[in-house]
Amino acid sequence: MEHSGKNLSILPESTLLRLDQEEKNCDIDTPLGNLSKLMENTDVSKKLRDLIIDFREPQFISYLSSVLPHDAKDTVACILKGML
Repeated sequence: MEHSGKNLSILPESTLLRLDQEEKNCDIDTPLGNLSKLMENTDVSKKLRDLIIDFREPQFISYLSSVLPHDAKDTVACILKGML
């Protein structure tokens, strides 16, 4: 499903996507804020650095139910159903 022309799967494999250049007009606060988040000493920031800087391949779970508490199953099912 294509959203707002953002379907990256149609781009050639040789396409290079960059995180260090802004396509829109913004002040310096946005890129510096993003950079400062990457430099924080937190688990989330470390994971982002691993993915973005070290090019670690992302890991995805096969089934959402494998990481959710059993009693959350119905609640999550209702949320996901509402997204369709």
